[in-house]
Amino acid sequence: MRGDYYNGENYALCLDMKAKKETVSEEKVYLRIEAKKTRERIIEILINITEDDIDIRPDRKWIYATLSTCFLALGKTDMAEKYKDKFGNEKVERWEIDTFEESQEIILSLLDV
Repeated sequence: MRGDYYNGENYALCLDMKAKKETVSEEKVYLRIEAKKTRERIIEILINITEDDIDIRPDRKWIYATLSTCFLALGKTDMAEKYKDKFGNEKVERWEIDTFEESQEIILSLLDV
């Protein structure tokens, strides 16, 4: 992870995709744990941003979208909904909504959340 949320979430998603196909149980567990820890770190980074300077961030909507997706993947549906609503309250174009919804659907299909 490069230390930014975009690459981190992509990394976690790739881990989940790999875990879904993995046949060795120990490796599957490792991949799931690594994805979980990655998302927990992303949330930690982004929560600090939201508390500090979220109002001046041009990427605010994507921060909210990423928080929602990370919380969803961790099974924290209340928090996922909270940030989904914040994302929806931003000025978002149709393609951005589609991208967000597709990400959430992928998470649900991979993790059976």
